[in-house]
Amino acid sequence: MKNTIDKIFYEFDSHKIKYAILRGADELYTSNDIDVLIDKNELSKLAAIFEKNNFIKLKTPGHWPSSFYLHYSSVERKWIKFDIMHTVAYGAPFKCYKTDLAQNFIANRELKNTFYVLKPYYELLNLTIHALIDKEKPTLKYKGRIFELSESLEADLYKLDAELKGILSQNFNLTSFLLHLRNDDLEGLKVIKECIEKHYKRSKLFYSYSNFSQLLLRKYYTHCKGLLFPKINLALIGTDGVGKSSISSALEKDLPFNVKNVYMGWGDAPNALLLPTSKWLAKKYPAQTIINDSNSVKGESDEGIVIGEDGKQLKPSKNINAKSSPFLKIKRFISFSNEYFEQLARYSLARYYKFKGCIVIFDRYIYDQAVFNHCIQGDKVSTKNKVFEFIYKYFFPSADLTILLEADPVEINRRKDELEVDDIAARIKEYKIVCNEVKNFVIVDANQDLETVTADIINLIWQELHKK
Repeated sequence: MKNTIDKIFYEFDSHKIKYAILRGADELYTSNDIDVLIDKNELSKLAAIFEKNNFIKLKTPGHWPSSFYLHYSSVERKWIKFDIMHTVAYGAPFKCYKTDLAQNFIANRELKNTFYVLKPYYELLNLTIHALIDKEKPTLKYKGRIFELSESLEADLYKLDAELKGILSQNFNLTSFLLHLRNDDLEGLKVIKECIEKHYKRSKLFYSYSNFSQLLLRKYYTHCKGLLFPKINLALIGTDGVGKSSISSALEKDLPFNVKNVYMGWGDAPNALLLPTSKWLAKKYPAQTIINDSNSVKGESDEGIVIGEDGKQLKPSKNINAKSSPFLKIKRFISFSNEYFEQLARYSLARYYKFKGCIVIFDRYIYDQAVFNHCIQGDKVSTKNKVFEFIYKYFFPSADLTILLEADPVEINRRKDELEVDDIAARIKEYKIVCNEVKNFVIVDANQDLETVTADIINLIWQELHKK
């Protein structure tokens, strides 16, 4: 991230933008969150600078006075976020402690290496307030830096104490704060924080107004951020054993957004949405119900022959009279309806997540049905599965980004030896045929390690977000 960070601050200097890094200047290249104060008059120049350097602006109502710009480096596989502020305000979860320090901070900055940072006196002032009230609980994160600054500014501590009394509360005592901090006394720091909050609640109208207005905005944002955030859903497809579930879980951890995984295969995979009727049918007719974590779905011929995940015929359950044609038709209709409504329920859940502003990752998708029909059932595709394929093709929308995970059939066979190498190769070929006309279809090499495959997919997601 060094090159990206250097470019941004070089652009700031080139456009004569006055700025100051508020915290963590010594950890600038290792941090993924950079807090920068900008002169209010220079804000209009920021959008073009960040856009030029492949950042996207996050829409986050209720986070005044911050504006967030996000960037992903495909080379270093890291995210970085710039938190740009034009007013110095503190508080958690809302920045309700508004101050008039912005002009003083900008006027009292100094060049350190190639960046502008606050002068020691103002850095200590800023870190003291941050440690107390900028988190929901007092933090010890900058303890070392606070004591380093307090020792170098020993002669100015009385002046600093007086200034902090004016900003926070007349009851604040810098010596007491440093003593609690030295002893890692979080309870003592919490008492100081509570005294400051009481002072603000009594004397600052802004405190209550800001709390209310930002709470309202965040509630709006929480329920409607899908209207603000770029909408995207991703479908991971591929043969059994290629690593779809592992990759979808890794993406959920590595992406800096709200991510939801939705399992669209057949059966009760972990965290899969199952209708109550599915559980009942699985218990009632165990021979007909195949539950596994694969995309080898159950099938049934028009003659009532049940086909297993290996393509072989299964014996009917004892509860079923194979000669009872009316019963088979009723059972077939119930099974078909249940499977359809279950998939519809899963897709509806995904739509809800997307409305809430989440990135939705489909573990398997509608194309698996077509691959199953052609590779497993061949010329004996049941009417039910033909209907499913038709519904999926014309009534279920395609994903914004469809990723086929392709790996060496021999390697997949090593992971899941119940699949023959030739069958795996045939399925991979069929996936490519089925998805050939799908928009935004990409093949990712899944022979690589999990970290590399995840990074490749994150880069594809980043490119898709840029389009939106």
